[in-house]
Amino acid sequence: MAAAAAQGLARNSFATIVDGRLHLKRRDALEVSAQVRALRRVMDTHLPRVRIEDLLREVETWCQCTRALRPLVGVPPLAARFYPTLLAALVAHGTNLGIALMGESTEGITVDRLHEVSHAYLRTETLTVANKALVDDHQGLALRAG
Repeated sequence: MAAAAAQGLARNSFATIVDGRLHLKRRDALEVSAQVRALRRVMDTHLPRVRIEDLLREVETWCQCTRALRPLVGVPPLAARFYPTLLAALVAHGTNLGIALMGESTEGITVDRLHEVSHAYLRTETLTVANKALVDDHQGLALRAG
C-alpha cells in the first residue's frame, strides 16, 4: 500500500517524496483570488478591530444564548470570574485554540478552571440550545441589500 501511495506522488501536484521524506510542492493553503485580497484590504482599513470576548458579550446582549449553558446536576455554582471563564472556554473550543493555550494567554483564568467550566457547562445538549438561540436571533434580523 505504501509503494502504491509513493508511486501516486509522482503525479501529485501538491506533495512528493525526496530522499525518503515528504515535501510539499506548494503552500498548504487555498489560492486566494485578487478579488478576495482586495476585499480583505477594504475590510482591514474600514472595519474596527474587535476583541472576540467583546463581540461575544455584545452578541449575548442580543440573544442571551449563554442562558442555555446550565451546569450538570450536582455541580456547585462557580461564582468567581464565572462569566469571563465561560466566554474563554467558548473561545478556546470554538476556535480550536484549546484549553491549555487559552489558560496560558488569559489573565486570571486557570487551565483547571477552564476544564471545570467546559465539563460542567459546555455539553452537546447545552450547546445545541445555545446555538438555537443564536440562529433564532439571526433569523429575526432584517437584512439589507446594497
